[in-house]
Amino acid sequence: MHGSLILRLVDVVLLLLLSLMAVASIRTSDVEPPVSQKGEAGASHLYPLQVALTPDGRFLLIGGTDARTITLKDLYEVTMRLEEGRIVEFTADRRSPARLLIEAGRVVQDAGHQAAFLVELGSEEP
Repeated sequence: MHGSLILRLVDVVLLLLLSLMAVASIRTSDVEPPVSQKGEAGASHLYPLQVALTPDGRFLLIGGTDARTITLKDLYEVTMRLEEGRIVEFTADRRSPARLLIEAGRVVQDAGHQAAFLVELGSEEP
């Protein structure tokens, strides 16, 4: 009985030794951790222009506390007036027409900006 206990302890010690050797062999010298940077005082930060797509296919331009309905042509005109480097962020749920999201992305690209898409994939409500 004592022999099997000693054998189990030796197995555990060897397993721990092998684990430590494997962890020690991982090279960390090539990996540089990200460094945070402080923003300049007084510099403006560009927040994304937020546009929501409703399940019935309407675009809502969200600004402050209100939202107004816009067309793809209006979206192009608004995007053309944006500062350089500002992103247009689209929010939609799973019932929104995907075709309209693709068209809106093309409109934003034609205006020389980038688009980000946030699609909520929650379950259907009863």
